[in-house]
Amino acid sequence: AGGGREGLVQAGSELLGQGDLPQAILALEAAVRSEPAREASDSTQLDEAGREEARRESVAWQLLGQAHADADDDAAAISCLRRAVAADAQNLAALLALGVSYTNELDASRALDHLRLWLRRHPDFASLAPAEEEVGKGKYDVWARQADTTALFLRAVGRAPHSADLHAVLGVLHNLSREYGAAVGPRREGCFREEEGRPCGSPAAVSRSPPSSGRSSCGRRTTRSGTSWARRRRTR
Repeated sequence: AGGGREGLVQAGSELLGQGDLPQAILALEAAVRSEPAREASDSTQLDEAGREEARRESVAWQLLGQAHADADDDAAAISCLRRAVAADAQNLAALLALGVSYTNELDASRALDHLRLWLRRHPDFASLAPAEEEVGKGKYDVWARQADTTALFLRAVGRAPHSADLHAVLGVLHNLSREYGAAVGPRREGCFREEEGRPCGSPAAVSRSPPSSGRSSCGRRTTRSGTSWARRRRTR
């Protein structure tokens, strides 16, 4: 592919779709290095051309983050996805992927913060989410917050029952709460309706590993499906 950064992003996206993660990462790393990173504070002072450039930068970081996530490197994924959100605060796919990666890193507090932020910034569901403090600044009982967050997303599902993204988030929330039956049960019946291209229930089965490790081939494979799916449905 040609065309500087845009060509590298296109090539990286295609390689990611083909499952060639090492080459996708190389292409996307070259793309994000091709121009200086943008500071988050710049976004409020950009003209339309600048905002469009910021959105493109955000997509490049998002795709790189999701390539790292698909390669089971959630620490690298989180770093990239945070850059994506810094460049474009409305990159909903990056926020959703951050929630999944923080879940895989067993950081329930940040996972919940980002999933709730996704809801607040989504134009269809913002009215359901209460105004809150900055991400990472709140002090609360994480399990009570998980229950409250699940209730918010169930209300959102009532509004949009066929939203694939909402079902992905509910899968992540079930994973956080270790609700094995809720998270694993739908997969026994075939989690994804192939003919419709969306899940029939939670797409993120819970990890069977103990909390000290948080890793298992089953848990990584099924939780990761939410991230891959977010990439296919990315907003930008």
